[in-house]
Order: sequence, then structure tokens, then C-alpha cells
Amino acid sequence: MCNIEIILYTPDDLYYNDYIFTRHDSVDPKIHGVPDNTVFNNKNAHEVVYMINAIAEYFIISDKNILKIFECFIHDHYPSWIKTQIELINWFEEYLFNKLNKKIKRGK
Repeated sequence: MCNIEIILYTPDDLYYNDYIFTRHDSVDPKIHGVPDNTVFNNKNAHEVVYMINAIAEYFIISDKNILKIFECFIHDHYPSWIKTQIELINWFEEYLFNKLNKKIKRGK
């Protein structure tokens, strides 16, 4: 995974309006650089936007409608065991993409 360079999703794109908007320093690992073991707060708008863009880049997705679905999963279906940025990406990869692909391949 590389540094997030393309910003597809912004705070203005957020569907939900119950986020907190705590500002972070521009080089804070919560919103900058490569997603890693940094603690992730799914209630913070800037962190959510950063991770939506990270997931979009990781999976090469640019459709904002799909990114809104990612936001929905982060907002409404976020497992309590996820604590870090990398755990969130792994969850998307394992539980959403891999399981969805298996269902599609089986014709379900």
C-alpha cells in the first residue's frame, strides 16, 4: 500500500452528519501516510474520509457511489474488534470483497 495521493472522497461527500470534526495535524498518521496500526476512530469525519480514500486506492475503486457504501459499512456495520487502520482494510478485504467474490463466482 502506498501513500494516499488521490482524494476521491471529502468531508463534503459524507452521507451521515453525526461525525465529530476534530482536526488533526496534516502529518498525523490518523489522516496521512500509509494506513498501519494507528488507532482508527470511526466517529471522526477526517479519519473516516482518509480511510475511505485508502480503501478506494487499495482496491482501485473510483466510483463515489461505491465509496458511499464503504462509508455505510464503516458507520453502521463496523465490528467492535477493529481498533486500527490496517484491521479496517483487512476487514474490507476479507469479509466484504473475498466473501462477495465467492458468492458471485458461485452464482449466488
